[in-house]
Amino acid sequence: MRLMAARATVLHYTNRGKVPVEMEEAWATVLEIATERDEIQYSLRALWGLWAFGTNARPYPQILTLAERFCALAKRSSDPVDPATGDRMLGVTLHYLGDQSGAQSHLEGSLARLGGTGAGTQPVHFQYNQVLAARAYLPRVLWLRGMPDAAHVVFDELRVELCVGQSLDLAGTAAASTERSVATSNAWGASGLCCKVIVLPISSPGCRSN
Repeated sequence: MRLMAARATVLHYTNRGKVPVEMEEAWATVLEIATERDEIQYSLRALWGLWAFGTNARPYPQILTLAERFCALAKRSSDPVDPATGDRMLGVTLHYLGDQSGAQSHLEGSLARLGGTGAGTQPVHFQYNQVLAARAYLPRVLWLRGMPDAAHVVFDELRVELCVGQSLDLAGTAAASTERSVATSNAWGASGLCCKVIVLPISSPGCRSN
């Protein structure tokens, strides 16, 4: 199970722009074994992996089920970041399905969970900084819902968060580009940029591999 999870993770980072079906197969195997053994963390990792694969290769109604399964299982986890991760997964999925109200609710719920536990200071969880991941999508949702002022507020918070765990050059470039996009009311472009820089290097101090 552990070796298969490691293989799936490697495939995630070495696909050179492609989404190999072997990644989906590996995570499916991990989920099967983890479910049989009632391994909650590996089951969550597998569901996240299948969801991540699906965002690039499967219909969103299909991956919505994966996000919902993750949320249900996360309730059994002792890690407070897991439910927040599930909310973010649901928020992103609903955003692309066109349910912006539901997306806003789950993305804001993810941030509220992280803020309430202090767990948001953990740099990487399920390959992403969960605070940055949620805030990178929330401005898009707010903009689509006709709330440009609120979207700008989230951008301001995101500029601060980008400086945590990132190299100064990357954070500075992202913040400057975000400011230019916001100044021209290009919320979609700015949040798109932020989505590209939320992945923190696994080798960074304090980073977690799960």
